[in-house]
Amino acid sequence: MRNLVSLTCFFSVLTAAALFACSSSTNQTTPQGSADGGVSQEGGESGDASDDDAGPRDLGGIFAISDSVTVDGGPSGLHRAGAFFTHVNGIDTTTTSKTVGPCVIETIGNGNAPSETDFSAGTLHISGGVKTIDLTPTAQKAYDPVSGNTSLWSGGEMLTVAAEGKDVPAFTVTLVAPSKLTMTAPALPQGASNLSVTRSAPFSATWTGASSGQVVLYFDAATGANAFSATCTFDASTLKAEVPAAAFADFPAQDGTFNFYTKQAAVASPPGWTVRFTASSAIVDKSGASATGYATFK
Repeated sequence: MRNLVSLTCFFSVLTAAALFACSSSTNQTTPQGSADGGVSQEGGESGDASDDDAGPRDLGGIFAISDSVTVDGGPSGLHRAGAFFTHVNGIDTTTTSKTVGPCVIETIGNGNAPSETDFSAGTLHISGGVKTIDLTPTAQKAYDPVSGNTSLWSGGEMLTVAAEGKDVPAFTVTLVAPSKLTMTAPALPQGASNLSVTRSAPFSATWTGASSGQVVLYFDAATGANAFSATCTFDASTLKAEVPAAAFADFPAQDGTFNFYTKQAAVASPPGWTVRFTASSAIVDKSGASATGYATFK
């Protein structure tokens, strides 16, 4: 289900909510809620094409993540990038979604996934940051994620994706890189403790700093039969957010995960295709630790 997760991660262009939950964190030792480009988390977002649309769709997603975190008392840079291009035919009956205020709420359970076929856009070049990232398709037309121990940008740079073209025609898409923001409330959990989320009350957050794009507050939890997620999006310039209590109405009273990050997105439209490029950076606390980890929903 690599591509299905990728679609959940990257596409909301055709929905009214235009939200997605692509996780910023590249730290594999922390819990990851959504999908960053094909793997569970590791980044996620809400579907770009409506689940009510049974027609074929040619969709692509490209992600770039740049973080700078404090590890063992010192700064450490992290980055990750990846992509997919797929033809989707049919309705995804595994996932139901609804909008609650600034949030897209998704429940994943039993059902049938749409049929999908991978395509290639040739080599992709992501430039404008500290270094150029090249993503090359495999013989199976998949793009393996690329990662490293450096930050790709500081914020405000113009990032460009140039696709050489193959099955998908050549295209170029640009955006302004988001900047790292610092969360001032709530206090992020330290050590083995969890972030406490009261399901019957709004969840409020504040931050400092300036960035292009949006702030995403992402939460998820899973039972043996279903997975639940809330992807809540706010303008980064507001410096505050409030997730309504109704966003957690379907969540079970148990542990899950959270992931807070800034993101910027742009869409390219090569003939016959809708392709979204997303760049994201983790929100951090005052110590520089990324705002991602375990949550307890009470």
